[in-house]
Amino acid sequence: MGYEENIGKTAGKVWSYLKEHGASSVSGIEKGVAGPRGVVFMALGWLAREGKLSFTQENRTTKVSLREG
Repeated sequence: MGYEENIGKTAGKVWSYLKEHGASSVSGIEKGVAGPRGVVFMALGWLAREGKLSFTQENRTTKVSLREG
């Protein structure tokens, strides 16, 4: 499997995780999808670039959720 394909599959796992669990911290997502940190970050970037994610700051924690619509 190529690197881009791995990022794409991880993006799908991230999307599914957020659909099931709702807003989550980046570290929670990383643990939930059991992916390498760098690949999870790239997958988050991929989904963010596609306009599928919202980010909020709660104290020192960044929460990620799926965008409505």
